[in-house]
This record gives sequence, structure tokens and C-alpha cells, in this order.
Amino acid sequence: MSADFRDYVDLTPLDISPVQVYLDSIEVARTVFPDFDLRTGTIEDAMFQAFAYMSALNIGAINRLPDAIFMGAIKMLGTEYNDGARATLDVEFTANTNSGASIPAGTLVSFSVTDTDVDVQYIFETDELLTIAANTEGDPLPTGTVSCTAQDIGTIPTVPDGTSLAILSYSPNLYSAAADGNFTQGQVADSLDQFLERGVANIATMSSALTTASQLQNYVLVSNPSLVTRCKVYDLTDPGASDNLSDASAPGKVTVFAYGPQRTLTTPEKTTLLADIQDRSVAGIEFGVKDPYLLDFRITATISYLSSFDATAVETTLKQNLQQFCSPVSSDFNEDRLRYNSLLGFILSHAFVRTVDSLSISNTDTATITNAVKSGNDVTYTATNKFAVGDLVTVTGITPSGLNSTQRAITARTATSFTVSNASASGTYSSGGSASTVMPYWGSTSGNDILFTKKGSLLNLSEQKITLTLNSITL
Repeated sequence: MSADFRDYVDLTPLDISPVQVYLDSIEVARTVFPDFDLRTGTIEDAMFQAFAYMSALNIGAINRLPDAIFMGAIKMLGTEYNDGARATLDVEFTANTNSGASIPAGTLVSFSVTDTDVDVQYIFETDELLTIAANTEGDPLPTGTVSCTAQDIGTIPTVPDGTSLAILSYSPNLYSAAADGNFTQGQVADSLDQFLERGVANIATMSSALTTASQLQNYVLVSNPSLVTRCKVYDLTDPGASDNLSDASAPGKVTVFAYGPQRTLTTPEKTTLLADIQDRSVAGIEFGVKDPYLLDFRITATISYLSSFDATAVETTLKQNLQQFCSPVSSDFNEDRLRYNSLLGFILSHAFVRTVDSLSISNTDTATITNAVKSGNDVTYTATNKFAVGDLVTVTGITPSGLNSTQRAITARTATSFTVSNASASGTYSSGGSASTVMPYWGSTSGNDILFTKKGSLLNLSEQKITLTLNSITL
């Protein structure tokens, strides 16, 4: 009885018939001997047909091997399977009385997020026993903090400090629970396809020394699956230079841009990664490991959607999906520009979108200033804005002029204010003022596209940079 491989991936559509192998073999032969003419009934023709038949049998057999065999072989060659990780955070519990409380390990709390009118719960459980000491009657209720781990493996929404959490495990001794910092994001486990792709990349790196950019790029991704999620390697690039795409080639120098699981790498992590790369590479090459350049930009669109869908759900879904599509985790590391048609096609791919009536992308923004206050070396401007931290802002038109500034990076912002560092600013705000920002690391336009200026650039669209006008239509 033959083995049943129906539970595995079916590669039989990739089978090739003996006739196709035969014809392809003749084409290959003619690349060496252009006048090659295989005549029917000759010994050569018989050999070609026999080889084609045997090759087709081998191809068919390979296409029926289960993935489990390849997984085992890949593991034997050193590719580790990423089992994923659970998110963690500290939780502060408040006792119900001044007598304190004892909270056993495994106590459940939950963090809720509303997604298209549905509440999604993310459940955490305490890692160890927490004893909240009693205090004096009349004092504030005593508290204690303990680390907690999510029940589910994978990424979840970030839990901000101070967020109120629901207590799922009944305890008459507990009054409340709230997030208390140290949130660490979880990690999604490898899918079968991801693991097999990393296995192929690992095999491509197997040499005594890494000599090409593609080898090094594959090595970084394969050898650090829990640390590096995106990687781009540029040879002939000086890690100590400007990283501009227009920079002249730098022989003997290589720059590695690496991005972690939804975050940039820490300095110690980059140092360790650099040491590993140097050990595996040819002597005499200078390496550097750097963070990718994260590019924010503005999207303004007018969209007609089908009236059978809820307007709020449409707007929320579009914004979330655009942020994901243009995030450091998902955006194309091989691009050198923001492509207008890619964004247009992505928006149109949603089933509820009928037409995109207008779409513009830009790397600039403006706001009207109504007040300015200097405190220490910082100046905080009052202005309704959609700026982002890191945007370069120019302020003009304020009286007195000492509060104006040119091309200063925004260090903090809210929806109604933004702050820059400007020690030389002076005066008390009287009137006027406008702000214009240029989001960093962008170059010139090419048609409807905007070019990058830096190597190792990834898109990083923020929610406040998306402006949508929605029009309901009925078919």
C-alpha cells in the first residue's frame, strides 16, 4: 500500500511531461550548437527521449515528497524553527482593603480593544505569587506589581502604561488592576512556508565565508530569527557616510540595515550582530550595522464606498490596513520610492471600495500657530496639526520674530501643539505664525511617485497622516 501524502502541500501542478523535457533539452542543445538537428529514428533521438522520460519521472517523484521530509532535512542543516513568543507586561494590583491581599500565580486579567464594533480581549496571567502588604487604616489602598504573560502566542496591540485591566479571576481581596509598564511585544510563530523559505536562505549562506551581499543578508535573517525580521545589505557602502542613494561606491565597505520585531535594535544587539557578521566574513572588509530610515508621509484621499457598509467601519479598516501596508514590517525593502499606483491599487483592493475619486501623497504639511511659549531650551507652539515627532518644521510669521525658527526637528507633539528645541528663541508671543514641515529622508518627485534619499529606507505611515473623505454610493 502506497503512503498517503494528501495532508501535505500538493506540488503536482509543477509536474513536467516527458514531451516538454524533450523539447526543452533540444533548445538547450541549440544554445551550444545552433545548427543542431535531431532526426527521428537516430540513436541520439532515442537517448534524448529516454533521458526526458526518466527526468519527468524524477520530477514527479520529487513533487510528491511531503514537506515534513524537507523540514527535517532543513532542521538538520541548522535552521531553527521560530515557535513564537507571548507578550509580557507588569500589572499593578490594588487591594480591596488596607489589610492587603495575596494574589496567586495564574490570576487572569484582560486588556480589551474595540475592532469594528467588536470587543477583542487579550488575556494575561500572573507569573508568580504576589503578596500585597497591609498598611495603616485610612491610608491609600495598598498596591503591588507582578509580571504577567499573555495566554496567546503572537503580536497584540501595545498596552499603554496606566491602562485599566479587567480582573477575570474572582477575588474579594482585589479592587483593581492596571498596566504598569515594561510591555514587551510577542512574536508570531513561523508558518510552514516561512520556515521553508528561511531554510532555502540558510542553505544559500553555507560557505566558509560570506562574500556577497545576498549571502550576508540571508545569513542575518536565518541566524537571528527572533531578533531580525527585516534586513537589507548594501555592499560598496561606507557605514560611516551619509547613506545617500547617490553616494559614490566605497570599495571594501558594507552596510547592514536591520530591523527587529516591530522595533529598532538596541545598541548592544547591533554590536553583537556586527561581531557575528565579522566572524563569518572575508578579512579586510569593513562592516556596519545600522537602523533603517523610517519614512513618514501624508495620504489624502476621497473614496466612494458601497452604502451597504458602515462608514465608521470603512474608515477604521482603511486606516488600519494602510498603516499595515506602509509599515516597517510590511513595506518593500527593495524599493527606492513611494509608488502612487501601489497605494491606489491597495485601496481599490478592498471589497467595499467602489472608486478612488482622488488620491495625493506628500512629504509636507502645514498648520496655523495661535500661541508659543519658551521653557528652558524648548519652544512649544499651539497649533492644530498632524505632524509627527522627527518632522523638520519651519515657523514663520510670528510677532516677535525671535520665536520663528527654521528646519528644527519636532521633539514632541499632540493634536493641538508641537515642541522643538531652540535655545536661541526669545520673546513673548503676540500674534501670527504658521508652520510648515518636511518629513525627513525624502527626495524629489518622479511623476506621482516620491523618491527616497537614503539606502535602507522603510515606510512608516502614522495614523494622523491619513485623511479620508468618504462618499456613500448605492449600486
